[in-house]
This record gives sequence, C-alpha cells and structure tokens, in this order.
Amino acid sequence: MNRIAQTGSLVLLLAMTLSGPALGQFHPGERPPGLPPGPPPVAIEACHQLTQGNNCEFVGRYGEQVSGTCVVFPERLACLPDNAPPPPPPDDDEAR
Repeated sequence: MNRIAQTGSLVLLLAMTLSGPALGQFHPGERPPGLPPGPPPVAIEACHQLTQGNNCEFVGRYGEQVSGTCVVFPERLACLPDNAPPPPPPDDDEAR
C-alpha cells in the first residue's frame, strides 16, 4: 500500500471513530443525553420472573419496602412503584 493510501485510510478511520457520538451512536448500556435514567437494577430484578401487570416489590435505596406493578420500559420489564410521579409532558417539538 502506498503512503498516500495509508494516510487516507488512517484519516478515514480517525474520522469514523470521532464521529460516532456525533451521529447518535452509543455503547450498549449508555443512554442518549437528555433522557432520564432507566430503572434501577433492583426494580428490574423484582420483575425477573413476572409479566407485565403483575404486582412486584423491592427494597428501596433507603431500606424501605417498595410496592408496584411490572411495566415495560424501553430497556426491559421493571417494577414501577405505586407512588411514582407521572411522566413529564412531551416537549413542544415532540408533539408536532
């Protein structure tokens, strides 16, 4: 391979590497900026062998017993606490 082709290949590889995040590509387990965090692992584990709509329970971060219902999140099934706040309204841009 000649020197010009090697340099071109290196520049292309570098450009592809640096442009990944700008193109909306994220590593597994990462969430795009601006999205709320996903359900905690304990809420996911609480619904491990259950189905959507089943009652579930887990121990919260302060040692309290949390009761809820298994719901489907984008990532997977998780226990949504009974006292969870409602989701925020959609942005004006999303509503259009």
